[in-house]
Amino acid sequence: MTPPHTPPTPAGPQARHFEDHWLATGMSANGLAPPDAPPSIGLVARTDPPPAPGPAQLAVSPLQGLLLAVLFLVEVLCLVAVAWWSVDLGGVLGIAVAVVTVSVMVALWGRYAAPKAAQRLHGLPLAAFMLGWFAVGGVCLAAVGGQPWWGVSLVAGFALVKGLLRLTGYRHSGWGSSAPAAVEGQRPDVGQ
Repeated sequence: MTPPHTPPTPAGPQARHFEDHWLATGMSANGLAPPDAPPSIGLVARTDPPPAPGPAQLAVSPLQGLLLAVLFLVEVLCLVAVAWWSVDLGGVLGIAVAVVTVSVMVALWGRYAAPKAAQRLHGLPLAAFMLGWFAVGGVCLAAVGGQPWWGVSLVAGFALVKGLLRLTGYRHSGWGSSAPAAVEGQRPDVGQ
């Protein structure tokens, strides 16, 4: 006596392949499970190995996550300071200058300092670029607020957060190598 949902076996050289497919997946050659098959049949998980951890999959500690959030806010504050200074020039010209200056700042950051930038700088040139980028924001903030320490605080806040990120072991922070410590020495496209 044969089981009720035994598939018909083809003749010829494909017979063995068909039988292996049926045994491995519980599915017929057309990809459908038999009508009386249990619900788990046909929901076979792929056996491919999991992908290697990339930048988005690497673990970040809660402290590092908090520091990265603060760093993002400092970056946004820098752009706001540049826009505020530009708009403070007055009128339509001030708005136009704000749009242009913020666009240039964003384009420069995206080209040379963003973690996934194709032409990302590394090491000392990256650190100098970032300090200069934040210094522009600091000068704009000091000019608008009339308090030079506001601008100094912006640049010092950036440097402090970057230093703390480095102390926590986060290596994708723009100082030195751009790869996290867990993937140092692996494929060059990881963490870039």
